[in-house]
Amino acid sequence: MAWYQFVPTQEAHQPAAAPQSGWDRLREAQAEAARNAQVAPLEPAPAPAAVAAPVAQQAYVAQPAMIAQPVAPVAHQMYYQPVEPAKPEPAKLTGDPNQEFYCRELDGSWSLRNMNAIMKEFPFFFLGSSKPPSKPSRDQTPIPPACTMSTMYTQTPVTLPLLGRGSHLITPHIVTNVPDIAKVKCGLLHLFLQHTSAALTLNENWDQDVRKDMSTSLDRLVPEDSDGRGLYLHDAEGEDDMPAHIKCALIGASVSVPITNGKLNTGTWQGIWFLEFRNGKNRRKVLATVQGERL
Repeated sequence: MAWYQFVPTQEAHQPAAAPQSGWDRLREAQAEAARNAQVAPLEPAPAPAAVAAPVAQQAYVAQPAMIAQPVAPVAHQMYYQPVEPAKPEPAKLTGDPNQEFYCRELDGSWSLRNMNAIMKEFPFFFLGSSKPPSKPSRDQTPIPPACTMSTMYTQTPVTLPLLGRGSHLITPHIVTNVPDIAKVKCGLLHLFLQHTSAALTLNENWDQDVRKDMSTSLDRLVPEDSDGRGLYLHDAEGEDDMPAHIKCALIGASVSVPITNGKLNTGTWQGIWFLEFRNGKNRRKVLATVQGERL
């Protein structure tokens, strides 16, 4: 039965050490076994093609029933990992438009630029500030009007009509009293109700019965303490006081609606609701914020 044995490798650039007596005995025993088995020693493996950088170890090939024979060093493909360029030290910006500093390019390289070049290529870059310097220097390139942002931000207070307790559709009233909606190509309308006993939401805009059912369902969910059972501690303004606060927390005091090409981009059956939870008619105010790209 054939067996294999591997000899530890030696450094290729150093001569092999003299065999010890134990190895001599082992070599003689293996050679004798090979002659008895009539097994011819294998020839050394042919050396591969020349390599760029030979491995600094001597390789051996195992052979049946005898010590391995040395062969040429094993070829290894050399791989080169690109080295990340060192990041330059951050420059202390002095405000001089001609000051030069390093900028990281899209390909990962670093290039030397000055502030004038940056201002021409990126007109909204102002050293971390969203506004241009109040007093630009004579050499600094001013921002032309065509490069100013086309985004608009406006806030309009809207007073709702006197509406009694219940759920009311107020979409037409909002559109009429917030004319900036028509000036936005793509943006948002945010409505914030400045009260804690009423609410805003988006819901059905066609069937009035939906609004009636919503009000009665909320009344069943958060009933008033009409029979004096002591359901609530806070009743300073009447039986409808604390239930109104709870309903406001459940529904919410704000809504956001997308604006597309000057119009509210609601669904087919969606409308803006105002829900009054107190008895009587109260003067309610809504703060409308419009933001987006100008038409």
